[in-house]
Amino acid sequence: MPSILLITAAFPPSRLIGGRRPLRMATGLAARGWQVTVLTLADRYMRPVDPRGADPAGIEVLRTHAAM
Repeated sequence: MPSILLITAAFPPSRLIGGRRPLRMATGLAARGWQVTVLTLADRYMRPVDPRGADPAGIEVLRTHAAM
């Protein structure tokens, strides 16, 4: 199975458009048989945040801290 690491500053639950684009890419690749891992910021660094947001199924999401 091919694998890919996506590194992005914004990813859901962020409501920014910059977070939705990597989500579409990640879900599209996962649907095509890729093993997808996303490295992104912890929720507290992203504003605005959708409180209902959950990590998408089949995608590993690693959240980390950042020096702001």
